[in-house]
Amino acid sequence: MTLKSLSSAITTGQKATRSIDQTLPTKNGVLTPLSGEQQQRAVARLVEVGNPAEVDRNLVTSLDSLPGLKITSVERTRFPRDADVQITLLRYDVHVTDEASLDRALNAVQASLTPLPDKQIGEQLTMLATLVVKPAGETAKDQAIRIKSLTAQLIKYPADIVLYAVQKVGESCTFWPAYAEFHKHIEWRVEKRRKLMEALTAKKVALTASSQ
Repeated sequence: MTLKSLSSAITTGQKATRSIDQTLPTKNGVLTPLSGEQQQRAVARLVEVGNPAEVDRNLVTSLDSLPGLKITSVERTRFPRDADVQITLLRYDVHVTDEASLDRALNAVQASLTPLPDKQIGEQLTMLATLVVKPAGETAKDQAIRIKSLTAQLIKYPADIVLYAVQKVGESCTFWPAYAEFHKHIEWRVEKRRKLMEALTAKKVALTASSQ
């Protein structure tokens, strides 16, 4: 594949990803996607907080405050002989007596999963490029393609987590990083929000089906 065709493929992939993120997955039409304005506000809040751990804490506090909604984490704990205790989040169980609270919880978790716009991701990566050693012989065009490729991957994740990953990569990498360097700061951080979304969506689907 040539550089030109690779760039075209990346651009097409980015458009498809944005379309998926903006409509969000639905089951039987029960999940209302965030509007463009809601997505903008969500990104602004995530960027303002900036710390994924704090975003998670704020999200949990918000969900706990909703009446008629109880969310319980189901975890597996292991005690390896020669290692620290290992706690794995398996799922969340959701108990609902107020469906309006369930809807508010879905909106809150959707907001926490909102990605950074591709233009802003590109700006962050361009800034990162000034802080690391680029591959020998890389042209401006090569760098632009590399940034597009990384953007196509990073746009799948929440804004605050992506910004955190870019910061950590800038602090730890001497040379221009592979995608794996970003991914190791991202995937485990988004797991809690994804599992919350899965549990809340499943509960909404069940309630909708039972009322029909």
